[in-house]
Amino acid sequence: MKTRTIPTWVVVADSAKALFFALESDNGTRSLRRAAEPMASHIERHSGDLKSDKPGRKFGSAGGGVRHGVEPHHDYHKLEKHDFARAIVQFLEKSFDAHTFERFVLVAPERSLGEMRKLLPRKMGPALWHEVPHDFTKLDAAEIWLRIAPQLKEHVQPG
Repeated sequence: MKTRTIPTWVVVADSAKALFFALESDNGTRSLRRAAEPMASHIERHSGDLKSDKPGRKFGSAGGGVRHGVEPHHDYHKLEKHDFARAIVQFLEKSFDAHTFERFVLVAPERSLGEMRKLLPRKMGPALWHEVPHDFTKLDAAEIWLRIAPQLKEHVQPG
């Protein structure tokens, strides 16, 4: 029986870093190789660096000339994380449309997984093969593969 290897990417991400690997099979041995350049967010910045100036001020409701700072309506770190998740998904969509891979695995903390899942275009839903709810961005490709391989089924299908 003839088999074909399905082009598969493994995307390892957190809120500030994304790594892209291709799943390879060589003589029955599977491994990960870098498929694209890593992406990095500037999330490490302080909140003060993400906004333009100090919060506004207003007079207190009790009168007496007392003024209070007004808290911003947005969590700038959360907005930055959302923008980074969107950038990852846009890159994946572009690569998917270019037929670079047919299916992919997302490896990320729960919150990042949920964010990317919401942003994923409908056409890519069936291509999402598996999700692994862990942060492995600080590991090398070999260690990542050792940790996710037991959770994945064979990536070969009859052809």
